[in-house]
Formats: sequence, C-alpha cells, structure tokens
Amino acid sequence: MIHLDTEHLRVLHAYALAETGGAEGVRDEALLEAAAAAPYAGFGGTEFHPTIEAKAARLAFGIIATDQIQSWIEAHEISAD
Repeated sequence: MIHLDTEHLRVLHAYALAETGGAEGVRDEALLEAAAAAPYAGFGGTEFHPTIEAKAARLAFGIIATDQIQSWIEAHEISAD
C-alpha cells in the first residue's frame, strides 16, 4: 500500500487545480501533515483505520475538517447548506 504524505497530497491538489481551478497553496502546513498521518495511526499494533476505504475516509475528513481545501470550495461556490 502506498503511504500518502504531504508531497503526494500536493501532487493530487495540483491535478485537481489543473482540472477544476481554484487557489494554490496550503493554509496550515502542520494541519496538512496531521491529516496525512491520521489514516496510518494506531496503538498497540492495531491500526485505527485498517482498510483502504477507512484510510481514504479519514484522509478526506482530515483535509476537509481542517479547511485545507477551503479556497477550492469557495472558488466553486460549494455550500454545506
């Protein structure tokens, strides 16, 4: 399994920007690093997110919950309402 880190996330963001537009950059480097690490967290040899689907969901939550893609959301007029 590929372990996604912040550099992978930047490449994926660049692809998304090329396809859909939006603002470049990261709001908070530490929060992005935390979001990238969260899917691989565990304790006592047990992963908190053992499946690829659980890892993907945790990664998406970490990016969205920390507002790392807010500029993309604003650029596309997406609303949570």
